[in-house]
Amino acid sequence: MPTDTGITQDELDHIAGLARIKLTEAERQLYLSQLSSILQYVDLLRQVDTSAVSPSFQVTSQTNVARDDQIRPSLTLGQAQANAPKVHDGYFQVHHTIKK
Repeated sequence: MPTDTGITQDELDHIAGLARIKLTEAERQLYLSQLSSILQYVDLLRQVDTSAVSPSFQVTSQTNVARDDQIRPSLTLGQAQANAPKVHDGYFQVHHTIKK
């Protein structure tokens, strides 16, 4: 049963399957109605003439405030590993995270 926006129960079920969620019949009807409302609004936005509006890539007028990279002294390997509980051949040694 397609709605005026063209979404069907099968399409809704497909979307739910992609999201790995199971919908009850009540949820199907609710989400079908909500998705239809969203798609109707998108169709309404498509009707707005934006040909005279230039694209905007930064709407907040903020600029990049990151500093330039600077080479500075850092910790030596020994200093970095000084407080490590376990070190083996220059690497930090940690407990297994995946059981074999």
